Amino acid sequence: MGADPYTLFVDGISTVFELPIGLALVIAGSIMSALAWLLGHRPTSGLLMTVGLVGLVVGAASTWMPSPTADTSRLVQLAAGLGLIGIGVGTYRAMRWAEGPLDALPQALADRLGHPSAMFALVQAALLGLGWGLGGQVGAGTVLAVLALGPTTLRSERLVGNLLGGEAHAVVKP
Repeated sequence: MGADPYTLFVDGISTVFELPIGLALVIAGSIMSALAWLLGHRPTSGLLMTVGLVGLVVGAASTWMPSPTADTSRLVQLAAGLGLIGIGVGTYRAMRWAEGPLDALPQALADRLGHPSAMFALVQAALLGLGWGLGGQVGAGTVLAVLALGPTTLRSERLVGNLLGGEAHAVVKP
């Protein structure tokens, strides 16, 4: 089915270097965070915790999470995963809890070059190319992720921001 560009990149690191997926996720997040830092975006404690904690949680969950074989089950798992990611990221961004590496790098680029939406798309395209080059599987799920994650995240971020009575902090503005 394919995966979103960031997961494609993580899967590629995991495959090429024969690493557990959780460790590959920590490495990918560290690379993106370091690039953001080099561009002048100072890492927060939330960013550093996000990189480590997400890697640990995904590593643990991958040991018990089922890998469906039927296309219908795979599609349901993909749709649920994309929805949960969009809601989760939108929520933590609106509440200003932390940022993830996929927030920090486009923001660092946008701070230097402007055009936040273009910078987010540029990072997504780079991750897609790197992930594919490292052997990640690109498919219909990849296309769905590229099309769905941004809008789902923005809607969730706006909804939570409105519920909190404030303005959402968005890297990707409509």
